[in-house]
Amino acid sequence: MALSEKARSHIYTGLSNVIDQEAVAEMLSRFPARDVDEAVTKEHLDAQIALIRSELHIEISALRNEIMDVLNAARAAAATAIDGLRADTTTAINELRTELTTTINGLQSDTTTAIYGLRADTTEAINEVRVDLTTAITGLRADTATAMGGLRGDIEHAICQQLYWLVGTMITLFAICTTLILTLR
Repeated sequence: MALSEKARSHIYTGLSNVIDQEAVAEMLSRFPARDVDEAVTKEHLDAQIALIRSELHIEISALRNEIMDVLNAARAAAATAIDGLRADTTTAINELRTELTTTINGLQSDTTTAIYGLRADTTEAINEVRVDLTTAITGLRADTATAMGGLRGDIEHAICQQLYWLVGTMITLFAICTTLILTLR
């Protein structure tokens, strides 16, 4: 029940003489100042809270259902996207595997051809070096034989000269010895 301004003013004036003004103002604040302001009872407050709780439960339940619907739709979309990505990845991997196999086979073929060509070139080069070495060795043998023959001739000639000189020296010594013996006799 609301108090009119006039009644509120009389109560404030009358009680202010007996009680502290602040206490009177606090007590009057407990009474509604207008007719639209009503005092709330505990039962009314409990009923309003129960109604709000009920509405909140309904709203939360509806929101939960909406969230679950959105999550389920997102899961389905993600699963579809993942399946598509998996298929695309598998296709790309298979194509890459095919390209790599083709490239590796081509490289093996090219390498084998190059190795056989290199082997043939190497064999040919080795044979040429072998022929060149054989020719050089044969020429060296001939030159060595010629040089040894010339050296043998020079050595034999030098030995013969030494023998002639030695024989000549011996004859000269023999003649000198004979002359000395004859003279001394």
